[in-house]
Amino acid sequence: QGFPCSSHQWAAMGPTCSRVCSRVDGIPIAPDGLELARSLYSPVDEVGQRSLQTASPKARRCSCCTWSCCSSCLAVWIMIAAVAMVPFWFVCHHNAPPPFSQAEFLVDKYLGGQQMYNWWNLPQQQANETLEWCAGELSNITEVGTLQYGFVGAEAAVHLMYRCTKVPGLFEKVPKKLRGVFWMKGNAVGEELAVLQHGQWFEEDRAYLVPYSPWMWAWPKGTPKDAPAYGLLYG
Repeated sequence: QGFPCSSHQWAAMGPTCSRVCSRVDGIPIAPDGLELARSLYSPVDEVGQRSLQTASPKARRCSCCTWSCCSSCLAVWIMIAAVAMVPFWFVCHHNAPPPFSQAEFLVDKYLGGQQMYNWWNLPQQQANETLEWCAGELSNITEVGTLQYGFVGAEAAVHLMYRCTKVPGLFEKVPKKLRGVFWMKGNAVGEELAVLQHGQWFEEDRAYLVPYSPWMWAWPKGTPKDAPAYGLLYG
């Protein structure tokens, strides 16, 4: 159903309003039908004038407000799209390889040209008795590929990670600020606890290498309340 254009809109917009308002009370208006519409809606009394100018709220559509509404909708959609891209940005940023390694000079100097550095390449290893005790503290052990995952209480996990990665011969040389168990507060992915003390310190070069090793990461069982990024990256 159509709606009339008020007299002040005719004066302000002219033929533009006749193009927007395609029908007036069921009577078609051609693009050049300005004079026709004026003759149909030219009140002869003051009451009719008031009724024409306030005939319908829909008459407001024949104004520049339409463009502001469209701009607002477009801005909202852009914001939604930007928020939806946040998880993808975190994943790409988290998995992106570094442009170079700061430890590259250690490869030839200490590692005999070996570019892969694993926990079993460390000069000292954890005692088998300690590793067996650590494994016995876990419950509901699950194998995923070549890895094993188990569950333990949050408080017990901190003590377990510290003890199982404290290797005699390595731990004493680790800088004190890198010892212990770190809480990854505000991290958007599931790694909540991290250990850096299971590595090799090179005093002469003031360099520290930490291979990916057992007992160095811990994940929550489920998604914590109020997790960053709405918990989208928690598994």
